[in-house]
Amino acid sequence: MSSAFAKFDFRGAIHVAGSTTIRAPMQLAAEAFMTEQPGMIVTIAGGGSGRGLRGLIGGTIELAMATTEVSKEEQKDAAKQGQKLVSHVLGHDAIVPVVHPGNPVQRIALDDLRGIYSGEIRNWKDLGGPDAAITVLAHDPQSGTAESWHHMVLKDHAMTPKAIILEAKELRARVAQAQDAIGYVAHTFLDKSVREVVVDGVTVSVETIRNGRYPLRRAFSLVSFANPPGPVQDFIDYMRAATKGQVMLAAAGNVTLK
Repeated sequence: MSSAFAKFDFRGAIHVAGSTTIRAPMQLAAEAFMTEQPGMIVTIAGGGSGRGLRGLIGGTIELAMATTEVSKEEQKDAAKQGQKLVSHVLGHDAIVPVVHPGNPVQRIALDDLRGIYSGEIRNWKDLGGPDAAITVLAHDPQSGTAESWHHMVLKDHAMTPKAIILEAKELRARVAQAQDAIGYVAHTFLDKSVREVVVDGVTVSVETIRNGRYPLRRAFSLVSFANPPGPVQDFIDYMRAATKGQVMLAAAGNVTLK
C-alpha cells in the first residue's frame, strides 16, 4: 500500500499514546488526517513517553509519541516480541529550567543545575541569589521530559529525594507562586507566569534549538515497529509532511523538520 496519502479502506483504528508535550498538536493533526481519510480513526492519548512505549511493545497501541530516545531495555523488550522499535523524528524541542519572575538568578551553568537536582546545591545564595533554601520541582519519572532531564542534566547522578514530583502544568503553576522554587518545562510550555533561566549562556529560542546551540535540546518522535502497516505508515508520513502535520506542530511552537 502506498504511503503517499492515498485513500485506503481500513476498518480498524490507529491508537497513538505517549508524550503530553506534543499531545495537543497531534490531536489537531489527527483530526485533519481523518478528514482527508474518510473512515479512518486515529485516537490520541497522553500518559508520558514511557507509558506510550510500553503500550506499543505490549501491543495495545500502534504508535508511541516520545520525547526521549528508545532505550536498550525497550529494544530488548520489543525483541522478545519479535519486533524492532523505529523512531520517526518529527522535530525538536527543548527543556527549560524556570523560576519565579521575582527570582534574581537569571543565568546558570549546567554543572550548577546538576548540583541543584542532585541535592549538592541547596541554597540560592550559592548561585548569587537570596539566602533561601531551593525548592526542587520535577516531573513524573514516566514522562519523556523527566527522562530527558535526567539524561542531559543529572547524567550519572541520582535525583535529590527532596524533589517534589508534579505534572507539567502543576509544576509551572507552583513555580509561578513560589520565589524559592525551580522547575523545568518543555519550551512549548513556557509562558509569562515563569521566567527562563539561561543555561551556559545560551537563551532558548527556535534558532538555538534548530542549530543545536541550546544545551538541553531533544528530538520528539513517533515510534513504531519496523515496517508498520500501510495506514500507520501513512499517518507517520502525514506528520512528517511540510504542508500537513508539520504545520500544526510548528503552530504549537515546536521546531519542526526543515
